[in-house]
Amino acid sequence: MSFLFFKAIGGDRFPVKSHPVQALTGPEQNFAWNKPDILSTAVLLTLIAALWLATRPYPGIVHDARFYMVQALRELDPGRFADDLYFRFGSQDQFTLFTKLYSPVVSILGIGTTGIVFTVVGQLLWVSGLLYLASGLIQDRIYALVAVAAAIALPSTYTLFGYGEPFITPRLFAEALTMVALGCLLRRRAGWAFVVLVLSMTLHPLTTIPGLAIAFVYLAAARPLWWIIGTSAAIVAIGLSVGAVPPFGNLHSTFDPVWFAIVKVRDAQCFITVWPADAYCRMLATIILATLVFVFAEAKERRFLASALVIGIGGLASTLVGADVVHNVFITEIQPWRAMWLLTVIAYLSVVSLFVRLPGEGDSAELTKLMFLIALGSLLASRFFPAAICSATPMMFVASGTSIWQRWTRKQLPSLVRAICVIAVAATCATTALFVFFGFKTLLEQWPDEFRLRASSFALVAAALGLMTIQVTQVRQQTQRLVRPWGLLAIALVPLALLIWDQREPWTKFVESADSIPDSLAAALPENGSVYWEGGVELLWLRLKRPSYFSCAQGTGAVFFRDTAVNFEHRAESFGSLRTLDFDISDLCPSLDQTEKLDRTPENLKAVCAREPGLDYLVLIEPIKNTASKIWISHVLLKIEKITKDKAQLVTYQTDRFYIYSCASLS
Repeated sequence: MSFLFFKAIGGDRFPVKSHPVQALTGPEQNFAWNKPDILSTAVLLTLIAALWLATRPYPGIVHDARFYMVQALRELDPGRFADDLYFRFGSQDQFTLFTKLYSPVVSILGIGTTGIVFTVVGQLLWVSGLLYLASGLIQDRIYALVAVAAAIALPSTYTLFGYGEPFITPRLFAEALTMVALGCLLRRRAGWAFVVLVLSMTLHPLTTIPGLAIAFVYLAAARPLWWIIGTSAAIVAIGLSVGAVPPFGNLHSTFDPVWFAIVKVRDAQCFITVWPADAYCRMLATIILATLVFVFAEAKERRFLASALVIGIGGLASTLVGADVVHNVFITEIQPWRAMWLLTVIAYLSVVSLFVRLPGEGDSAELTKLMFLIALGSLLASRFFPAAICSATPMMFVASGTSIWQRWTRKQLPSLVRAICVIAVAATCATTALFVFFGFKTLLEQWPDEFRLRASSFALVAAALGLMTIQVTQVRQQTQRLVRPWGLLAIALVPLALLIWDQREPWTKFVESADSIPDSLAAALPENGSVYWEGGVELLWLRLKRPSYFSCAQGTGAVFFRDTAVNFEHRAESFGSLRTLDFDISDLCPSLDQTEKLDRTPENLKAVCAREPGLDYLVLIEPIKNTASKIWISHVLLKIEKITKDKAQLVTYQTDRFYIYSCASLS
């Protein structure tokens, strides 16, 4: 990691005093380090650290981090989770070696500490990988560091997922290694690139496949021999599918109607046609930006950029045809749309060089650059208020269109077009300002804790980017005497960002605690019974270290295992009749008719127990009238906040009382 970090900022590759455009892709030159250069680099790296901390506060072992932690716990004690729906018919654990690395540390440090340690290590590796890739794309040291800042500050959500996640999953490590591999590729070290990609494949294949594909197209574009190698690999894959060798056995399989109906709801991210509107906007903004970067790129850069564009757009097309239309199991499982993560990173890294290369003479050129900056500003605002992407994408389209027209025609924009562009700039500024204003207003009124976090993050990002702009301007103007004052301000941002970094809820800390199980809970809930805990799968998995009978999260393997999908659907229908918290806070369970008012009655409770003979206990957050229960009072509130599906309001669920019902006592 330290080697990659040194190479990423090393001066031997970054001439500073050459012309800005030439410096982006110029030949390697020797660079003599001096004190101002070291100071300016240190300031920029400090600002990058502040940006990372401000944009990625740590939420704890939540979201997908839960799955990898429970896999580690199962590795330590396989029999304890044998009956859990997540593991019963197969789990994603079989596709990664991460658990083998994770579980020994969990056994030593415990759940909470291991989560933090692996998150910090993974994020350090991720930033190092980004620096290494950036320095391969951009030869100028200062511009390379600013490009890294852009990739961190701009919204990481590329469709429904995001890169550089704030919690621990093997995706964090696989993304880092993939960027390192592409950095090797740009340095003409193809052998090392494929070695690193193979290592990354062992951690998270779905994240690595786009990098492998980009490397293949990049090399094949220069040497036809690679097409022969690719064809041979395809023939081998077809042969393995005929022999039903996993995972290629599904290459010729399609989802049956029952399985497909479940997967389309539970794993909706796999199907482009059911994505929300903001996902399409993000996808289009990335493609438009990447296309503009390609148009203005130097000849030597275009092969790499074209490879990323082909794989990114090809991944979307493959998903649309293979998953949405044909319902092919293999294509749906490998999720080729994930290639957009790399295209997004590469496009963001190229923002600085693109801005330098935009037309630079005349009023039209200045207007074009202004439109590009406004588009980037709206895009940045969408990190904090996702709705702002609706104004960022049209502005990016207009800015790209005018930029390309000016490059090809070498003419100024006609007066009418300039007037339209000015109107577009004003409209984008106004709509983005409204999104920010009403976003903050809504948070302040309905979600004050989130308001404080988002406002703090917003302020830190603005301050870091402002200081970075000043710093780069000084370096380019060689006014190094002002480096130190701004450096002190940059250093001050890091502890401020650290103050908001740990954003774990009290309930999350309680779940991750290594303390013994409270006696009152152990007495109320026998250890040998199967349990459904409303909204509390993390408590069962991580604190109690016991299987969960059902939660919406457990259906994540539905796309890979048909039996998991069918059993998940059956249990979802059972607990859906109680309208439990899981269905209100999750978009992962089958949709329920929100207009239908279902009361929690003894009859409903008995029906669930009768329909699920393997269930022993239900732990609910509300009592059921005329039904005996045990009550456990927690010293920590379970608090969950969720925006309703119609996005009309924020609903908060919180309780410290849990009502334990025994199915045996109801019969």
